[in-house]
Amino acid sequence: MTLFRSGAVANGPDATQWAGAAILLLATALWGTTFALGKDALDHVSPAPMLTARFVVAAIIFLPFLRLDPRLWIAGLELGILEWGGYALQTIGLQYTTPGRSAFLTAMSVIFVPLFAAATGRRIDRVIWGTAIAGFIGAGLLSYDGSPPNLGDAWTVLCAACWGIYILRLEHHSPNFTPRALTAVQLVIVAAACAVWMGIERPTTDFSSFPWLTILYLAIAATALTTWLQTLGQRRVSAPRSAVIFTVEPVFATAFVFLWHGELPGSRGWIGSGLIVAAALVCALRKPSARIDPLRADQM
Repeated sequence: MTLFRSGAVANGPDATQWAGAAILLLATALWGTTFALGKDALDHVSPAPMLTARFVVAAIIFLPFLRLDPRLWIAGLELGILEWGGYALQTIGLQYTTPGRSAFLTAMSVIFVPLFAAATGRRIDRVIWGTAIAGFIGAGLLSYDGSPPNLGDAWTVLCAACWGIYILRLEHHSPNFTPRALTAVQLVIVAAACAVWMGIERPTTDFSSFPWLTILYLAIAATALTTWLQTLGQRRVSAPRSAVIFTVEPVFATAFVFLWHGELPGSRGWIGSGLIVAAALVCALRKPSARIDPLRADQM
């Protein structure tokens, strides 16, 4: 079994890939809302119960799509552990850093994806490298707030590395199973991992101030829906290209922070946003040299 899977394609971006890019962009927009909301929720609850509630609700939504295929559960276990790691590390980091810094450092996954893929011998197009670096620089210009490094930054860099591996492994597994079934298993695994974490930590939770509405939104829109959308989209778009699309997340995060707190970015932030969007467009318009198998219309 190869570590990272890709296949050749002769043509440029087609309707299938455009649809995949649009699906991933929608997931990215929803993720962009989570930083400010997650930061606010952490004022009332610690990471373990917050993530447990979030993923239990998300898993319940996808329970009807669970299957007993052993291959599916092996793939779902791997992806679920990686997904849990990404969310857990990001949520822990948000206790110590700002939403903007968290969005920027999470965007480091755009660098980790081609680095990890290249380390296994996979050829990465120079345009992918260029757009990945441009997107990361743009995220820095948009999100950097001038504050000194903190413990949350270190946790969030580890989160980005975890997401980088997850994106690559999802590219490998997503063509082999229906997105709904693979999403269902992942969410169950993550919910179980969060429950174990909470059982070990035994946090004291004040349910009278528990942010239920925020948790429900994060569970339904920014977890259940986004996990399915990413699984669906990455059947159509290669991992390195997906990672570049995901760099638009800080742009959406900044826009949501403006709507939520009324904070506008400065001139440097606008330049960063433009650089991110330009990188994502160049990546989307570039003729791909490699990609995964296309999605069949009957598999959702």
